[in-house]
Amino acid sequence: MEADRILENPPELPDHFVTTMSRNLQTHVLKAPTAGVEPFARWVYELPSRCPGTRLAYETHHQFRRNWTARPRASDLIDLGRIAAVPYVDFFAADGEMLDYCKKAARQLGLDYEQRLCRMATAISNL
Repeated sequence: MEADRILENPPELPDHFVTTMSRNLQTHVLKAPTAGVEPFARWVYELPSRCPGTRLAYETHHQFRRNWTARPRASDLIDLGRIAAVPYVDFFAADGEMLDYCKKAARQLGLDYEQRLCRMATAISNL
């Protein structure tokens, strides 16, 4: 996170998304599409609903990264790892700041997840 923040010329998000998709395919031991990772990643990036969990997690990460005063905590990294599940669940709880980043990213992407996103403290008190 800190290394990303100090880059003088960070890549544009659509270009960096290609790198992220390539890493994700490798991490999950998935074969690259026949046409290659770059055209596939650009196709996914073009329309957030194509891989909504991946896009939401990616955009939330960058919302967090842009806040220079925020210092990553262990719970932030856990939340970032779980955010990709938001489009596929009825209820998602996260810590306050990370939840705000996620909501902002969803709004910017035009994805309506407001009703399923809940602050961790509220979620626990409603059990």
